[in-house]
Amino acid sequence: MSPVFPTLGKAGHFCVSSHLSHFILHISGFIFHIPPVSPQKQWNVIYRYAALAAVLLALIGIGFAFLPKVNQFHNYQETKYQLEKDIRIEEERIKELRLKQEKFSTDKHFVQKIAHEIGFAHEGEVIFQFNDSANTNGGTTPTKR
Repeated sequence: MSPVFPTLGKAGHFCVSSHLSHFILHISGFIFHIPPVSPQKQWNVIYRYAALAAVLLALIGIGFAFLPKVNQFHNYQETKYQLEKDIRIEEERIKELRLKQEKFSTDKHFVQKIAHEIGFAHEGEVIFQFNDSANTNGGTTPTKR
């Protein structure tokens, strides 16, 4: 009968006699109903988990790599919306200026009104100008032209 005591085996590991190890494996398999797993299957499971971890790390890395580009895209979108708003405001202003231009060529009273607003007058007219700031003489300055 072979010895039951642990001995130093290959590569410096302790090993138990083959009879005892078979007996323990037989009892553990019987009690826990654990089917014996080949080393190849164990490595396959390890490889699967390693591959899953590698894929997850790659996806996280790709996410972090594109995060600055996504932020830049959002900034460009904000700039685009602001510029489109500015364009709409300028188009309205141009539309108003074209209407005024049309009135200048067709409406005599409009031309007189604008001329009075900038200080022109007919002969003999008196124009009263009201300033927003308070003057010492009451805020009105009559001028005769």
